[in-house]
Amino acid sequence: NGQEHCYRVRSVGRYSLNTLPDTLYNWSQFICATAYDNEPPCPPGNVKITANCETLTNSISWSNPNNSCADDVVAYQLYYSPTPKGDYQQIQTFNFDTDTTFLFQDTNSIAGCFFVRASDSLIYNNQSISSDTVCVDNCDPIYALPNVFTPNGDNVNQFYTALLPFKFISRVEFHAFNRWGVEVFYTEDPLIRWNGFDQKENKLLTEGVYFYVCKVYALKLEGEVPFSLHGFIH
Repeated sequence: NGQEHCYRVRSVGRYSLNTLPDTLYNWSQFICATAYDNEPPCPPGNVKITANCETLTNSISWSNPNNSCADDVVAYQLYYSPTPKGDYQQIQTFNFDTDTTFLFQDTNSIAGCFFVRASDSLIYNNQSISSDTVCVDNCDPIYALPNVFTPNGDNVNQFYTALLPFKFISRVEFHAFNRWGVEVFYTEDPLIRWNGFDQKENKLLTEGVYFYVCKVYALKLEGEVPFSLHGFIH
């Protein structure tokens, strides 16, 4: 591919007279041309995902087209989108036809969709059509809040935070109120980290019981899915 090849034809014959040479050779002219492959290879097949919610990893695999259809695949491109209708981005290139596995890892979510394309040349890069798209969703979200903390300056239980570890959470809308229903703290950070201060007046609140309302946004394949928590904080 991409190299010049030249050809000519030799004809072989003889005259009927015995007095002339028995075998005659005649050559055609040379003709030269360079081949450029513009035909895409077959796409990878049998794309599979094995998800692990504990380690936040997806093990992705596909079959090598050279074993069943094409014979010229040399590379693959892996594409990913967090949602089925999202904008797919190339996240990895594999430069050997035997590279048919990939471990996808995120810090907060395994939900997403993947497809693979094959290339027959690193120079001309004829790409196959996309493989079948395969998707995986997150497991049920994990998120819980405690009911007591002691912001008294001893550096023990000093901040009100979500119980660790939490998983598959994108953000929250956390509101804390005093006994008169006045909001004293608000954050969208899933960790929360409230230091016991009135957020507006920047002073430590008095000991007592406070009420919270929290809308939690879980990461799912279809996007953010909210659910609500509420309770008391001592």
